[in-house]
Amino acid sequence: MLHKILTVVVIVVFISIMFTVATFMNKSNDIFDNNIVPKLTLQEANQIAQNSECVKEGKILETNLYNPNSKTYWFNLDVNKSGCNPACVVYEDKRTEINYRCTGLISDDIAK
Repeated sequence: MLHKILTVVVIVVFISIMFTVATFMNKSNDIFDNNIVPKLTLQEANQIAQNSECVKEGKILETNLYNPNSKTYWFNLDVNKSGCNPACVVYEDKRTEINYRCTGLISDDIAK
């Protein structure tokens, strides 16, 4: 009798764990929804970047990325800045800005 009770308990616990994992997996997929359709096409975003202040800093390169979390396009810039990897960021509302994506500490003599 005890064996049957333990078997039932183990099965119930197993089903509960599987249900919890399945629920979590469904929610985590919502966080990383790959079906987000940008308001701007890649071509539109590229044209906005080409006509922005970004080109005063450097040439817009072919390399690009769409970030569905911030809903922005990122276009690498041909800018030689030590410790940085600049990009022209294009927002859905067609604003642009340069994000230098710098890493590490830059000393005063390198910054000059």
